[in-house]
Parts: sequence; structure tokens; C-alpha cells
Amino acid sequence: MQYLEQVQRGIDFIEARLDQEEVPFEAIAQAAGLSAWHFQRIFKAITHETLKGYIRSRRLAHACASLVGTKRRILDIALLAGYDSQESFTRAFKHQHGVTPGEFRRARALRQEHKKVSIDAAYLAHLQTGVVTEPVFRHWPARRYVGLQTAFYGVCSDKNDLALRIPPLWDAFLRRLPEVACPVPGVCYGLVDQDPRDAERLSYCSAIEVDAIERIPDGMRVVAIEAQTYAVFRHVGAPEQLDNTVNYIYSNWLHTAGWRHTQSADIECYGPDYLPGTDTCVTEYAIPVSR
Repeated sequence: MQYLEQVQRGIDFIEARLDQEEVPFEAIAQAAGLSAWHFQRIFKAITHETLKGYIRSRRLAHACASLVGTKRRILDIALLAGYDSQESFTRAFKHQHGVTPGEFRRARALRQEHKKVSIDAAYLAHLQTGVVTEPVFRHWPARRYVGLQTAFYGVCSDKNDLALRIPPLWDAFLRRLPEVACPVPGVCYGLVDQDPRDAERLSYCSAIEVDAIERIPDGMRVVAIEAQTYAVFRHVGAPEQLDNTVNYIYSNWLHTAGWRHTQSADIECYGPDYLPGTDTCVTEYAIPVSR
């Protein structure tokens, strides 16, 4: 339940600042006591909305109330809603409501708008469908990986470009896999972490574990991950549907299992049972956890 309370704190933080020109993701996450990436991941899994999309919709709803209930200039309302001009605000408003802000104000008809999300156990239970098996817990020693890295916007962002960035990265890495010295054979890994330069963006590394660091192929990098315990979930089926399992982990299991994410990298594991194109294709998704 603690994660639900943390997400609710983040939502309350947003609501108290809808009149500010900017609500940084990092500040929202800090108010919730989570990293920016994990707050966005949990928020999306629970609400099925991106954080940016939720803020935009709430600001438009707040703008509707300001148009009807105050005498503020439309330009001032636009700026407070996060738009850089009255024109861009008008376009977004008309796309959402079918009328301009001025027409909406003259009609003085405040209709039902996008509501503030309220997070509680009943809401979470409503979202839960199907049955997902419990994870296997594994303590992995410190490891080093070598691979190709890219940055991308994931499902938690309106800029989601995962499908454009990750498959080409894997194609390039697998072609160059023979260049990696001292590999531990049998399993390849996808290392998923937050990009420190952009709270909305993730870092992804297609990699293989290595026994030693002798030489690093051009364009590749070394990723070191400290020893820790992982909850490893088994995803059976199309790799393209892996996000369904990840959503379950973040929207359900993590709230009820008595474990907390350490905010280190998540790890996708592609082993001998990874057989794309078959119904029995297995991908393992591991999250670092502590009690």
C-alpha cells in the first residue's frame, strides 16, 4: 500500500501546482519519495495514463474552471496552463473541447472534465485482470556487461519511441556480438535504467555479461551492476507483449509483496528459451528489490 500512498502524494503535489507554469517531473517524484522514472512507471501502470498527458489534461480542466469562474485574461490562463502563447492554448483547447476558450467562456457551461485520479486499493483491484505467477528470487553477484546503448522514450512518455530505437539496437549488437571478449555465453541482457539527463527518457543497453574486461569494441560500453537480490518474472508469449508483464509488476505485485524496488536497473534476460515466433517464447524480467 505504501506505493499507492506515494503516487497519491505525487498527484496531490500536481494538483496544488496547476497554476504554475511548470511542474518538473523530478519535483513530483521527490514529493512522492521515488525516482522520476519509477514514479512515471508506477503512475502509468496504475492509471493507464502518461504523467505528461495527465498533467496536460488536468491543466485544461483547470483552465475551464478559470474561464468560467474568473475574469482572468485568456492569455494569463494559457500561460498558467503551461502554454507559451494564447494561440497554442486555443488550438489545444479547441482540439479537446470543440470550441475556442472565448466561446467556452461566453457559454459559461462548465461540463464534466478530466478528473483528478484518486489512487486506492479498490481502484487497483479494478485494474487487475488475469493471473500472473509469482517471481523467483535470485541473489546475483556483482556483474559487468558490455554492449551497445541508446536513450529512448518508453511507454510512460507521450514521446514513446521504443519500437523505433530498441529493435535496431539489438540488430546492431547481435551482428557485433563476436567482437566482445570474454563473454559469459547463453544469455543476452537488456539493461533498463533512467537517463540522468532527462527524467522522461530511459537508457537501454543491449549487452552480454563478461568474465573480464580486456578490450571494449568501438562504440560499446561497460555497465557494472552491484550485487543485489532480484525478483525475476517469467513472461511467456510474444516479446512485443512484455510490457503487459511489466505493468503487472509495477501496478500490482510491487504494492502487495512486501518488497521495494532499489531503483537500480531493471534487467531483461534472453536465454535458451527465448524463441521468438513461438507460443512458448520465454523472456525473464528482473527487478532489483529489497525488503
